[in-house]
Amino acid sequence: MFRLAVIISTTRSRDYANLRIENHHESFTRLADVAEGYDKTGDLDPDDWQFLLNSERRDALFPDLDVNWFIDDQTPS
Repeated sequence: MFRLAVIISTTRSRDYANLRIENHHESFTRLADVAEGYDKTGDLDPDDWQFLLNSERRDALFPDLDVNWFIDDQTPS
């Protein structure tokens, strides 16, 4: 247990955690901008489309989750 605490408290780990948070924030901000643009125009430019696809692949934490479950109470029984 002590070894884990030392690893977590090292500067390198803290820097890595900060970098991860920064990357997630940048990705979220870009995806929010993409969503707003799509809402206005109904279209995505190729760069935004590619960013969305890359984000989906990179961050596929819950591949079986269907966002439609949260729309109009479509949660499976």
